Amino acid sequence: MSGTNKFHFIFALDNSVSMDGDREALAEAVLGFVKTRVSMDSDDKLSIVLHNNEPSFPAEFINIKDFNKDILKQSNEGGNDYKEALKGIKVILDKYHPKEFHPVLFFISDGRCRFEINGENILREICATNNLKAS
Repeated sequence: MSGTNKFHFIFALDNSVSMDGDREALAEAVLGFVKTRVSMDSDDKLSIVLHNNEPSFPAEFINIKDFNKDILKQSNEGGNDYKEALKGIKVILDKYHPKEFHPVLFFISDGRCRFEINGENILREICATNNLKAS
């Protein structure tokens, strides 16, 4: 595969209490995506950012073929704060952004969050730092 076809998939997954009943379905959906990419013999990388009141990082820039859905089996806790989720995404992109991998972000939440401080500036900074366009 040519270098232009390598992707760094970053899954920012809501891990708040409100997602408790959806955790297994979310893990299966991520696993289905990963299996599709692996079947394409891709050289992709994968990062997982779980977010509630603060981000956690159960997988950082791993080979997509090494993904195991068990890394998502963390208990759901706390509320959700999108600003903290965006900070977690920024941590991953600042730490792992080799030019041969194109970052692709999946931000998944049930929409219930505490977004007291506007996170738009963080999103702009992520895009500017990594030459990305938000869509």
